[in-house]
Amino acid sequence: MGSSTQHYLGEYYSRYGVFLARHPAAVLVVSLLLVAALLPGLAFLQVEEDVFYLFSPVHGRWREEKAAVERHFPSGVYGVFLYEIFDRIVHGAGNISSILHTLPADERDFDPTRLTSLARGVDVMFEDLRGESVLKESALREILRFHREAMALEANVSGAVYTFGDLCAQHRGTCLENPLLQAIGYHGENIANLTVTYPLLSRPEGGMAFLGGTLAGLEFQEGELNVVSGAKVFSNTYFLKSQGREDDWRSKVWLREFTLMVNAFQSNVVRVMALTDGWLKDATEGKVAEAKQLVTAGLSVLSVFCMLACLRRGEGWLDTWRRSSPLLGLAGVLSGGFAALSSGGLLGYCGVRISDIAYLAPALVLGVGVDDMFIMLAAWRRTDPADSLETRAGQALREAAGTITITSLTNALAFGIGSLSDFPYARTFCGYTALAMLFDYIYQVTFFAALLVFSGKMEYPSSVSLCCHDNVPYSKLQNAGESIKVSNDFDPSILSDYEDDVTFAEVLLDDSPKGRIEVWWERTQRIGMSTIEELDPEFEDSESLNDADESLSRRLGRAITSKQTLVWLACVYCTYLFVAGAGIASLEVRDLSRDDWIDRNSPVYAAVECDKKYFSDFYPAVTIVIEGDVDYWNVTTQRTMMRMLSRMEELDHMNDGVATQTWLRHYVSFLKLTRGSSDLGREEFLRALKEEFLSTYLFGKYRKDIVFSPNGTIIASRFILAAKGVKGKALAIATLNKNLRDIVDDCPFKASVFSFVFPIFEQFYYVRETMAKNVITALVSMMLVTLLFVPKPVYSLWIGFCILSIDVGVLGFMSLWGISLEPVAVSIFTVSIGFSVDYAAHTTVHFAVSQNEGRREKAIRALCEVQLPVVLGAASTALCMLPAGLGSTYVFTLLFKVIILVIVIGCAHGLVFLPAALSVLGPGEKVNTMPSVF
Repeated sequence: MGSSTQHYLGEYYSRYGVFLARHPAAVLVVSLLLVAALLPGLAFLQVEEDVFYLFSPVHGRWREEKAAVERHFPSGVYGVFLYEIFDRIVHGAGNISSILHTLPADERDFDPTRLTSLARGVDVMFEDLRGESVLKESALREILRFHREAMALEANVSGAVYTFGDLCAQHRGTCLENPLLQAIGYHGENIANLTVTYPLLSRPEGGMAFLGGTLAGLEFQEGELNVVSGAKVFSNTYFLKSQGREDDWRSKVWLREFTLMVNAFQSNVVRVMALTDGWLKDATEGKVAEAKQLVTAGLSVLSVFCMLACLRRGEGWLDTWRRSSPLLGLAGVLSGGFAALSSGGLLGYCGVRISDIAYLAPALVLGVGVDDMFIMLAAWRRTDPADSLETRAGQALREAAGTITITSLTNALAFGIGSLSDFPYARTFCGYTALAMLFDYIYQVTFFAALLVFSGKMEYPSSVSLCCHDNVPYSKLQNAGESIKVSNDFDPSILSDYEDDVTFAEVLLDDSPKGRIEVWWERTQRIGMSTIEELDPEFEDSESLNDADESLSRRLGRAITSKQTLVWLACVYCTYLFVAGAGIASLEVRDLSRDDWIDRNSPVYAAVECDKKYFSDFYPAVTIVIEGDVDYWNVTTQRTMMRMLSRMEELDHMNDGVATQTWLRHYVSFLKLTRGSSDLGREEFLRALKEEFLSTYLFGKYRKDIVFSPNGTIIASRFILAAKGVKGKALAIATLNKNLRDIVDDCPFKASVFSFVFPIFEQFYYVRETMAKNVITALVSMMLVTLLFVPKPVYSLWIGFCILSIDVGVLGFMSLWGISLEPVAVSIFTVSIGFSVDYAAHTTVHFAVSQNEGRREKAIRALCEVQLPVVLGAASTALCMLPAGLGSTYVFTLLFKVIILVIVIGCAHGLVFLPAALSVLGPGEKVNTMPSVF
C-alpha cells in the first residue's frame, strides 16, 4: 500500500517537475498572485478578546445553566466587567419615593449583584505607599482628590462632552456611589467621627451598606469582631452605561481618557492601580505586539541561519560565494512566511477571530517550511548535472515529494486535531496553524521549486548563479557524468615539466569545455593525482557514502550500533522512561489564570495581583435559578428550598449566608411576622407576595428575582449567594461549582446554578479527557498516514512506537519543567505528536529502503542519510522558537518549552535510540522502493 502510494505520488511529481522546468515563470507568478490575493485579508483579521469565550468548554454544562438565567433574568447590561459584589444596600432611608418600584430594569436600576456577565466599568484600588492604613485622613484626602478628578474628567465624542455623571450606570435614578466615601460626606477629616464596621457599615443617616468590595487587608480593634481600625487597600468601582451602542461607545471613550488620567496621577501618599473592563484587551494587544516582535526576531535569525547553512567552502571568499546558494535559503524562509500570511488572510476574509497566541504560529510554520526547503535542496543536489533541466526537476520533485507530503500532512493533521478541542483558545491557534501548514506545502512545490529551477538554469560553467547556487561540478561534465579515478602514485619531480604551464585554477576557468577536459585528463594521468576531488572541491558522488567508511556519520553510526554502546543506550533509555513516568505521575491540572495573560512588568499585572490578593472574600456572586411550576406556598416546598440554600451556604468557600439575597427566606419571615405563618393558600400567598412584600422599599429589589406568568403564577425565581476566598484559585472554583451542581441535582424541582466565572473553570472537567482523546486520535491518525507512505506496515508500527516514546518523554519532562496541564498546553502537546513524526519517519523509511546487507549496515546507512537534514531542520525550528523563550508572558514561554522538548527528545530518538533499536530488532529484508529524501 505504502509502495503504491509512493509510486503514484512520485510519478505525479515527476511529471509536474517536467512541467515546472518548462514553465517556471508561470508557476512563480501564480504562487505570487495567490499571496497577493490573500494578503489584503489580514486587514480583517481580528483578535478575540472575550476570555470567557476563549477558555470556556464549547460543550460544557455551563451553556444550559447560563441560558436558564438569561432566559428568565436578562441582566439588561451589555458589557464585560465585574470583580466584586459591590454596594449592596441592606437597609435604606425610609422616605424614598414610592414610585421607584415602577422603574424598568435598565441602567436606572443597575444592580451589580445580579449580573450574568461582566459589566462596563473600572475598578480603582489605592494602597498607601508608606505601608500605613488607607483609612487615615492623609490617604483619604488623596483618594478623594483622585475621585474629584474622575468626576470632572471629560470625554469628547463627536463634538459632545460627557462626564461620569452623564455616563454612569444608575440604580434607582442615581449613580452608584462608594458607600464609605458617601458615609464620610466626601471629606477625609470625617473619618475620625465614623465607626467603620465590616462587612456591613452602619450609615450615620441610618441604614446599612456593604463594604465587601471596598476595603481589604483589614485590621480590627482589639476586643471587637467587626470594628475596623485599619485597611491596606481601598477600592472604588465606576460602573458605566452600556445598554445601547451609542452609550457603550461613549463609555469606552471615557474609559480611555480615564486610563490616561490614572497614568498621569501623581501622589506621594497612595499608589493607584486600575482594572478597566478592557484590561484583557489591553493585555492582549500588548501580547500581540510582543508576538510580532518575537516572530520578526525569529525570522531574522532564521534567515541568517538558512543563508549560512547553504554556504559551501571554496578557495577564498569569492570562490566560496560562487559555490554557495544563500539566496535560495532566503527563498525557503519566504515560502514559510507566505504560508503564514496567506493563512491569516484567508481567515480574515472568512471573519474568523484568532487568539493572541496564533501570532506565534508563523514561527512554527517558518521552521517547518525551512525543513522542506532543505529537503528540496538536497534532492536537487542529488540529481546529475549532466542531465537535462526537465529530468533534474522531475527527479528532484519525485524524491522530495514523499517527504514533504508526509510531513505536511502529519503536521497539518496534528494541528487539525487540536482545532477540534473543546476550548476556542486552542481551536483558533491550531486551526490557523493547520491551514498555514497546507499553504506552506503549496508554496514549497510552487514558489520555491520555481526558484530552484531558475537557479538550475543558471548553472553553466564559468558562471555564477542568479541565486549564487552551485555551478556544475566539472568532475561530472567528464566521462559521461561519472567521476574519474586516477593513480595514487604521485611523483613530484614531474611537476618541473609544467612550471610554465597554466595552473589548475586557470584550467577550471578555461572557456573551452573541450580544452578543459583534455588538459585536465592529461595532467591527472601525468602527475598521478589521487582523485579528481582534489582538483574540484565541488565533486559529488552519489555512491560516496558507500566508500567513505571513516566519515563522521559512519563513525557515529558504528559507535551507536556497537554492542557496548547498545548496552549503555538500553540503560539510558530505561532511565529516560523512569524519569518521564515520574514526571507524568506528578503532572498537575490547572487553568490559565489572569496572570498568564499579562506582561509581568506592566501596571495591569500589579493591579491584577492586588485584586487577587485582597478582594476574594465576596467573590463571585452565584445565581440559583428555580424553573417550572413549583408550589412555593407549600410549607414542605419552602423547607426543601431552605435546606438546599443552607447546604450551599455551608460549603467550603461559601460566605455562610453573608450577602445572601433570597426572596423566599425574607418573604417567609415577612409572613410569619405579619400573619404568624407562611402556610397560606395559593391565591393568598401570591397576592401578598405581589401587593405587600414586593411593594415595600426594603424588599422591592426582589421584583427582579421573580418571574410571573400572565395568570399571576410564578414560572421562575432566583436566589443570589456569595462565595469567598476563591479568586485566583482555579481548583477551588471548579470544586465549588461541582459541589453546587451536586446539590441542585438532588432537588425535587428543576434547578440550576451559575456564576459568570464558572464556565472558565469548568475546563478542569475536560482537560484530561481532551488530552486523552486528542493523543489517541493523533497517534492513530499519524499511523494511518504513515501506512500510505512506508513500504511495509511493520515500519508504520516502528514509527508509532517511536512517536509514543517521544511524547511520553515530552509529557513527563513538561511536568519536570514546571508546566501544568491546561487548554493551551494540551493543544501544543497534541501538535507535538505531528512534529515527532518527522524524526521517527526519517530514520525508519531510510532504514526500510536501504539496500545494504544486515540490520546494522542498514541502520548506519540510514543514519548517514538523515543526519544532516534532521540536524538542520531541528536547528531551524529551535532558532525560530528561541525568541519566544524570551517573551514576558506564560503562553509564549510555554510554546517555547514544549517545542524545545520535542526537538531535543525527537533528535535523540531519531539519531540515537531508533537507529540503535533498528540495528538489533529491525526487519532485515530489502525493499525495492526508491527512497524519498528525508
